[in-house]
Amino acid sequence: YIENILNITNKLKNKENISVEDISYYKDLNIKIEKSFADSIKFNDDIAGIVVNKSNVSFNKSINTFVYIFILLTLFSVFLGFTIERLIKNSLMKIKQIAEKLSEYDFTIKLDVEGKNELAQVNNLLKNTIENLKETLKQVREKAEELTAYSENLLTNSEEMASSSQELAKTMQQVAEGSSSQASDLQDIVGLMSNLTDS
Repeated sequence: YIENILNITNKLKNKENISVEDISYYKDLNIKIEKSFADSIKFNDDIAGIVVNKSNVSFNKSINTFVYIFILLTLFSVFLGFTIERLIKNSLMKIKQIAEKLSEYDFTIKLDVEGKNELAQVNNLLKNTIENLKETLKQVREKAEELTAYSENLLTNSEEMASSSQELAKTMQQVAEGSSSQASDLQDIVGLMSNLTDS
């Protein structure tokens, strides 16, 4: 083909006459070339259509995959949110129950101090606080018992002193009565002596 075209082209350049066969050949060649171009264009269109269809399918699959992943991530996020919320609510409920027991002076609480999360740290602090309160209450109870013993001792001593004071008062009253009686007797004696000396 190319050789024949080059021959015809050279003849045209050299202004030589072209035969009918050459023109007929050139026309056939032109028709074949146009048909080849048309076939190439159709082939390219078909290939482009296939590529576009494959691209559309890939794009739709990508969109569907993205939507599924987005839905799964959303569901996972919601589930995770509910789980975290439940953990926080349970933790706060436990802390509330502990605080209620402590407000009722119930120090027999068992706390879970295992783990490294914030609840375990708060439980550890509450456990230390409860132990300190128990120790303080134990000391207060011991001091109260000592104070009660001292009070009982003091009461016994006070009762003994009151009894002794009453006995002392009775004795003093008896002494006073004896003194009065002696004074009266002494007056009588002085009066009698005075009568004796006057006479």
